[in-house]
Amino acid sequence: MPEMPGLQRALPPAALASGAALAAAAGFGGAPAAIAATLAQPAFALAVSRWRRAPAIVPWTRHAAGLALLWIASAGLFAALVAWPFSSLLASGSLAAALAASLAFGIALVAAWRVWPLWHGMERDGGHAADHWRDLARVDTGDWRGLAAAAAVVLLAALPLLLAWPGLLGPGLRWGLALASIVVAPLLHGVLQRVRAPTPLGAGWQTLPVEDEDDAATAEGDALAEGELAEAALYAAARNGRVDRAIALLEAGADAAAPPPADARDQRTLPVLAA
Repeated sequence: MPEMPGLQRALPPAALASGAALAAAAGFGGAPAAIAATLAQPAFALAVSRWRRAPAIVPWTRHAAGLALLWIASAGLFAALVAWPFSSLLASGSLAAALAASLAFGIALVAAWRVWPLWHGMERDGGHAADHWRDLARVDTGDWRGLAAAAAVVLLAALPLLLAWPGLLGPGLRWGLALASIVVAPLLHGVLQRVRAPTPLGAGWQTLPVEDEDDAATAEGDALAEGELAEAALYAAARNGRVDRAIALLEAGADAAAPPPADARDQRTLPVLAA
């Protein structure tokens, strides 16, 4: 059911206001900050998406629910990956801990880069995450432009951890970061959504000409010579590895069960040649 025009106009500012309220609440720190900063992201993403696209592709409730699950999972996975090396760095300040924290952050960035079309598609169009996940096999996920989208994802996923970590930031810095995120987070979601869609694998092949003069000459050469038997031509094509020629002859009626020509030196049958 399409959304009412009034709802389409009211939804972006309402979602932006909700995200701003949640982002500001993250300034209190602790576990509530992690929850508020995480839930602010789907609200900001929905606001940016609906301002950019009208009418919506999916109902806003389903879009919001999908975004909430995506960003909760993203923040949780990022925290699970970097929490231990980060806590070790804060406790010891050693070079090994710094290298481990850098490695964890790098792994998070590379992982986000490899699946950036998932966030791109979910934020722009909504739908089911499983569908966007399956689409990863059909697009070029290693495109350099996806690195900007991945960086936006990692920064937004790191925000709840920074605001919630006990003793990491003083009250002034924590509130400053929370309030700054009201402006910065929608901009990062805009970067994520404005990145050009990933290139489908094999798209470059579509620019090649379907047939050129060489292809036409080959096609003419594929015609049977006067008096030539289709089965003899089929055996010649099989011996020379000309699969397209053999298929064309079979479609034209050549007998695949015919024995090799009696005067041929190679007396292997077609099944043997095909193997």
